[in-house]
Amino acid sequence: YLCPMEDPGLSVLPTHRLVYLPGNSGADELVARMGAYFDIEEVGGGSRETLLEQVLGRMEEKPGPQTVFGMYEPKADRCFLLALKPGVMAEVLGRELPAALQELDVVVLSELVVERLLGLSHERCDSEGLIAYYSDPDDALDQAVKVAAENGGRSPLLFLMNHTPVAQVRKIADENLIMPHKSTYFYPKILTGLLINRLVAGEIVA
Repeated sequence: YLCPMEDPGLSVLPTHRLVYLPGNSGADELVARMGAYFDIEEVGGGSRETLLEQVLGRMEEKPGPQTVFGMYEPKADRCFLLALKPGVMAEVLGRELPAALQELDVVVLSELVVERLLGLSHERCDSEGLIAYYSDPDDALDQAVKVAAENGGRSPLLFLMNHTPVAQVRKIADENLIMPHKSTYFYPKILTGLLINRLVAGEIVA
């Protein structure tokens, strides 16, 4: 199955991140640290579902290539809109990451927020299962609220992501670079299975 990347029907849907912070700390310290790198706006009012819709709508209105994502803290029922300040990634990670990767929202989250500001390495996140991925923001919200209510020694923070433009995916591929986990949820999904199942001569398939 082949599809031109310019096809208007091809899109990359966002994959939201639910980050489990060890311990019972809140987001106050993180928000304070973020102030040097992001323009932060606390968004409030209405139910959780209404709040979610409001933040996602605001994220879609971002100007041009600016990195914008939402952060929801279920324990305090607070939500923030985070807009990356110009030049931050080049200044902080310019020597470590190619320019094409610095432009990706998912890289800003994984490298700047999770690894630098939260101090959680990729290896630790993988080994301890500290990040869960959701394509449906409502499912992510439900799980975040559930974990917060359990009070089991983990503090969930839900990061709402914008989609990765197909043009950015192409740029990364052209430069032979690797994107973070769950960066390319292409839609529509193609049917799979027939070419990877073993075929035996004379076998009758019911």
